Amino acid sequence: MKTIKIKVSLSTQQKEIFNQYIDQLEWFWNLALANQFHNHCIKWYEWAKKQQQLLDKTKENFDKLKPEQKQLVLDFYSHKYGEKQPKLTEKQKDLINKFEIFSRWLPFDLDGIIPVPLLLGNSGYEGLSCRIAIGGPRWVRDENINIPLKNKKGEIIHKKGSKLVPGKHPYQPIKPTPHSYKTFPGGKFAGRELVDVKKLDNLDGLNSIRSAENLPPLTVPTDYIGGTMKFFEVSWNAFLDPKLPERRKVKFKDKERKLTTLSNNQKPPNRINPEKNTVSISGIGEVKVIDRNWLQRLNLENISPRTYTLSKKPSGYYLNIVVAHPLQEEKSKLDKQLPKVKKEYGEESQEYQEILSKYNEVSEQIKSSYFDDVKDLSVGIDPGVNAVISTDHGALFMPNITRERISIHIEELQSKLNKIKDINDAQWKAAGNKGERPKTKNEIKLQAQISRLHEKGANSANCFNHKLSTRIARTYRYVCWEDTKIKNLLKQVEPQALPEGVGYAHNGASAKRGLNWIMRQRCLSDLEAKTKEKVEKKGGKFNEPSANYSSQLCHCCQQKGERVSQHEFICKNPECSLFEKVQQADVNAARNHKQHGGFEVGEVKYNLTKLQYQKPKRFKKKKLTK
Repeated sequence: MKTIKIKVSLSTQQKEIFNQYIDQLEWFWNLALANQFHNHCIKWYEWAKKQQQLLDKTKENFDKLKPEQKQLVLDFYSHKYGEKQPKLTEKQKDLINKFEIFSRWLPFDLDGIIPVPLLLGNSGYEGLSCRIAIGGPRWVRDENINIPLKNKKGEIIHKKGSKLVPGKHPYQPIKPTPHSYKTFPGGKFAGRELVDVKKLDNLDGLNSIRSAENLPPLTVPTDYIGGTMKFFEVSWNAFLDPKLPERRKVKFKDKERKLTTLSNNQKPPNRINPEKNTVSISGIGEVKVIDRNWLQRLNLENISPRTYTLSKKPSGYYLNIVVAHPLQEEKSKLDKQLPKVKKEYGEESQEYQEILSKYNEVSEQIKSSYFDDVKDLSVGIDPGVNAVISTDHGALFMPNITRERISIHIEELQSKLNKIKDINDAQWKAAGNKGERPKTKNEIKLQAQISRLHEKGANSANCFNHKLSTRIARTYRYVCWEDTKIKNLLKQVEPQALPEGVGYAHNGASAKRGLNWIMRQRCLSDLEAKTKEKVEKKGGKFNEPSANYSSQLCHCCQQKGERVSQHEFICKNPECSLFEKVQQADVNAARNHKQHGGFEVGEVKYNLTKLQYQKPKRFKKKKLTK
């Protein structure tokens, strides 16, 4: 499957309908997020209860032990021995393993957990808290209170403080009540527990909730509700994934964080009219297409539309149509039939085997349709900064300069906008005004210009990476791409203050900051992901050999050489055929990656002539790196 992006034009009435649908979907998003937070806490209390029961049972078994056995278990799990653990017999190891839960919890850790009423915060950052009382004094943020603090650089910054405000009523404790899942307040499904976000995919139930909140019924088509729910499930599952510890929290939608997309993952557009240059979509009607070559890119003769999204960007509205092979619909139907036939007739039945055989046949036809007549050539690729990728054949691909220039322009405009905001904020406070200051016309204009440049830069990088990855996938069947740890490369060096208290020590923080900036402009992770997907889709193989010593070893003799400059590598092994010959450093690294990639096909004889990296003139016009 692939996505075709088409720019469309909406009438004034269609824009109003689009905004109305977005407002209703934002309400649905916030409802789903609040419900998931509530259910998440209920599940935590259920987990704590099970852990407490397990601890109680283990404690009973512990009390039945002999005194010397008790002492052994207590000493082991209280870390009395430190890192030097004593030698234990097999019986002692079996005894200690029975009380493994003591390594995570002690018998008193989960005592006294009371299921108190849950209070949902006003934003995703506040999250959930446990409310045990109402009334009494409370803390309120006061803009007139400035607390001086020191940041990592040692500079003094001011943070807004809070003051204690007396309450109207004294403290009144809240009686603990058992937790329960939320339910639909009325309608056909009144009383149904919302144990999962999928239970909210019910128009009658959602309208009953809106009726209880004195809101009008939903007018957005249910297809868009299902698409928004799909996006929400992906965000929520990623938030809970322990493999993604740096994943941001799922946020509530408001004025600053708005939805911008109507997603229909159930069916394709209602009608595509090539003669009128229009596409008909649910709820919006016919939208006019602005793109010139959209029909050529859509290629309706060889592919069929599956789903679509309508997005609002700073530059206008875009219709993204997901297209697939014509047999994809038949494959989806067979995929739905397989579990039903397996449950009814069994896995060994003739009916199940016939459907499975047909399913595999259709899958093979779809897969083979993407294969091109690519030669069995392998390539080693070394990603970099000056050359975005270098191949073992000596090709140096120039980076995307457009994105760098756009980023510099964004920084200039953002600095200008920040200065204007500081001046306007100072004038607003000097006039004695309180609360949120309305934005001026200049601020709105600059912010719109910055947003448009962000979109332009993202489109430029996406287009560049698509073209380069497609070229690699169509040329080579086996790709050895350096296993670059981009996340580690982007780690910032913290500045170190001098002991005198004035200035900072030279630890390379400034140079690392410039390298991080230029690395972000290259978008190497996105380029690698696109290349890997396209190579494997065409039946090739994508390996990621380790980057260890790849730029320090000669590809011919595997001995350590010398880096004369950033681009030149010289082998110092007298027995090597490349002794004292200047090699392009990135090309040498790419050849090492190819040798470590494990492919033995499509080998070529390297040309040992000197490869020079020539800087184009457009690099010299403006300093791009910082």
